Amino acid sequence: MKSGAWAITEEGKPLGFIAPNGILFLSSIEPLNSIKVGECTISRSSFEDINDLQEVFCE
Repeated sequence: MKSGAWAITEEGKPLGFIAPNGILFLSSIEPLNSIKVGECTISRSSFEDINDLQEVFCE
């Protein structure tokens, strides 16, 4: 993923961005079903609701 790219909800609401080191910082009050970053969609089954680093993949 390109640094600076924004992650958005299915409805298009911004969640966070890809940092220069490739880490996605995001925050959401509502439960998420998926996250979109550019053409990449990350399904809910690919990530956990935790405060630790996670590796995720596009579907």
